[in-house]
Amino acid sequence: MVRATLAFAFLIGIVLLQIFLSQTERKWPGLILPVISFLFGIVRSLGQNAQM
Repeated sequence: MVRATLAFAFLIGIVLLQIFLSQTERKWPGLILPVISFLFGIVRSLGQNAQM
């Protein structure tokens, strides 16, 4: 139960951080988390293909 609560709090924190970064005047800070997520997805999918 504690792990689920911490995971939920972490998720809410990430969402709030993205909202804060997206509301800045410049567009680059709002792209930080999506780019990290995209790169993580690419690395993850390449890692799965190497194991097959």
